[in-house]
Amino acid sequence: METSKLSHSDRDEIRNLIIAVIDSSKDYLFGKKEQITISTLALLTGRHILLEDRPGMGKTTLVSYMAKILNLSTGRVQFTSDLLPSDIIGTSIFSSKEDQFKFRAGPIFNDLILADEINRAPPKTQSALLQAMEEKSIDIDNETYDLSSKFIVFATQNPFGQIGTYPLPESQLDRFGVKLDMGEMNFEQFDSLIQEENIREKINKIESRYTMTDIKYYLNVIEQIHFSSKISEYIFQLYQYTINNEEFVPLSIRACQDLKTLSQAYALLHKREFVVLDDIQYLFPYVCSHRISNSSQLNRKEEIKHARQVLDHVKTP
Repeated sequence: METSKLSHSDRDEIRNLIIAVIDSSKDYLFGKKEQITISTLALLTGRHILLEDRPGMGKTTLVSYMAKILNLSTGRVQFTSDLLPSDIIGTSIFSSKEDQFKFRAGPIFNDLILADEINRAPPKTQSALLQAMEEKSIDIDNETYDLSSKFIVFATQNPFGQIGTYPLPESQLDRFGVKLDMGEMNFEQFDSLIQEENIREKINKIESRYTMTDIKYYLNVIEQIHFSSKISEYIFQLYQYTINNEEFVPLSIRACQDLKTLSQAYALLHKREFVVLDDIQYLFPYVCSHRISNSSQLNRKEEIKHARQVLDHVKTP
């Protein structure tokens, strides 16, 4: 689509929303601008998010902030070894009054699902999210139920290898559009964090004036950002490199599509009507690191290093 057809008012509305979410985070999440930026881009483009770090590093706080500032209804699921798929999706319960089974919806019927410590549940329970993450609908008892038009899974996980964790299967990892960690902090950020004892309470009191509309609206505008054949060729070369190198898990077409759309959103944020190679290189570790690495063998830093190896070996066109 030609860039001349791009609605400037719609484009400015989306950019202003992203900037507002980032700027407002300063009072609640110290030094996490990068994480907020990537999370916002992912949410507006309908991409699911995986956030990995050690316990107590603020993962759930970040998710709570994103939900409150964007006025998203939230369903939280604490994943544990005894969690059942029905605890996430819901179940049919017999009503003696109506003499029939009635479906009782689970927390998945919200805009944003906080799948807290997702890798503490066994693979069977994790897989309850697969259809929902792909189709925004679920099938129960021969009935199909549509989920929210803003449906997003924002999952947190502890580093693999900690007691009681299970690896996420490749099919589920590929459904997460981006993977983040909480990052390092300097003393100033550390001091601000430990001096503030009531961050969760402050976040709960947020009265946001921002409202996230249907994701299709954002995609309609974002996908008008020009994406040249030159950029497409570069992504194809990255894709081929992972296929032809046994050191990596091959990239999926879904991953390449996520990289394209997120780079368009990133370009829009930076007041450009076209994607440049730097956008792809900046986003590649977030979008692809968890997809091309064996997460059961690499920690987060090693995953990112692994992704940068691909960028280093593939020449820019």
